[in-house]
Amino acid sequence: MFGEYGAVLKWYFHHPLKTLEFLDQTVTTEAPQMRALNLSNYRLQDAPAHGWRAGRFALWSDFRSALVRRWPHHILAWYLLVIGASIGMIRTPQGRLGWISLGIAALGIGEFCVAGLADAAETYRHLFIFHACTDLTVCFGISSMFKIIIKGGKPMNNHAKSFSWLVSVLVLTCSFAFAQSTSLSGSFGFQLNAWSSPISTNPGLAFLGVMNFDGAGNATGTYTVEVGADNAKPPQNLTGTFTGTYSINADGTGSMAITLDIGFILPFTMVIAEGGQSLQLVATDCSGGCDIGGLVISGSARAAYAGSPNGSYAFQLRNSPEPVGTIGVATFDGAGNVAVTLTVVAAPHGGGSPPIFSGTLPGTYSINPDGSGAINLNGAPGQLPDSTYSFVVTDGGSGLLLLQTAGRSGTDTNVSFGTARLQ
Repeated sequence: MFGEYGAVLKWYFHHPLKTLEFLDQTVTTEAPQMRALNLSNYRLQDAPAHGWRAGRFALWSDFRSALVRRWPHHILAWYLLVIGASIGMIRTPQGRLGWISLGIAALGIGEFCVAGLADAAETYRHLFIFHACTDLTVCFGISSMFKIIIKGGKPMNNHAKSFSWLVSVLVLTCSFAFAQSTSLSGSFGFQLNAWSSPISTNPGLAFLGVMNFDGAGNATGTYTVEVGADNAKPPQNLTGTFTGTYSINADGTGSMAITLDIGFILPFTMVIAEGGQSLQLVATDCSGGCDIGGLVISGSARAAYAGSPNGSYAFQLRNSPEPVGTIGVATFDGAGNVAVTLTVVAAPHGGGSPPIFSGTLPGTYSINPDGSGAINLNGAPGQLPDSTYSFVVTDGGSGLLLLQTAGRSGTDTNVSFGTARLQ
């Protein structure tokens, strides 16, 4: 075992830029999730709903999460200041306190590096000691500020001066975070569905993709559009890229306009939710050669995760416009193989019991650097054809957004889309 770890450390030593890239990914995508989104903090019998999380006494962790999400690299500046102040304190009568502070900082940095470079999945759960050490350094700074206040007008010693600088930086950081509390940045997996009226005359329509916000009003991304069959037209699958702009209001509402590479322009009204972890979206028009007459396009986006799915995910798929429900479990082995156990319930035609299929489908999956990917499933002969699904990994690896892109008949007006959560 130690030989294996030694080989990994040797690889990191010989690839310093890749090592820094892994650590940067940890601070930008893993560190903000201080409270695991896939874990409830209620007993099963007490939770109002599955996965419910209490929000009481979460002000500080929610603030820290928002701060790391908005300005992740402040962590580096903070720890450099803590180390500098601690070294300065060692040379004063409060030298013992300086050593303690330096030890706490070293413990936090060490745990961050181990979690970022040695964990294969759910790194955010293994950053607990890092976050605890960070909180302790903040407490040291605040206590020193109180000490300064209690001393009144007496001259400050080096110890007080050092930590006064730390507290000043903390206050400035907090001010910056509050000033940017309604900004939007980072990558989000998104899923949009078209709801039609009257429902029987329009084929299904759904979008899936990744949108990237730069924090300065510019958006880019990739998309997949699935359109159901319409009269003589078979189902269509379109993929491409888009660019756009966005703006956010003080209350978290905002607007965005994206231009697809095929020329379509879609303006959206949106709302930020969950402290910047998700978005609610509704299209207000479509121009550039497209027409959404009779359709309402709406959906949501969740913080994307640039990693592979791993483990078992409970999923649910919905069809539009004709009702078909599918639930099941998809198990990813981390090596490109997936097994899906599912139950499909279709709407009965002419009354009677609904058609039901239950079974297990083997398959494979692939993943892209931005957290998007594809699942290819082998069908059940005579019952289900081979099928392909596009997906985006979200919420630190605990969620998936899904869209079927192949495996439907040439006259099928439906599109199938849904979500999955890590069990």
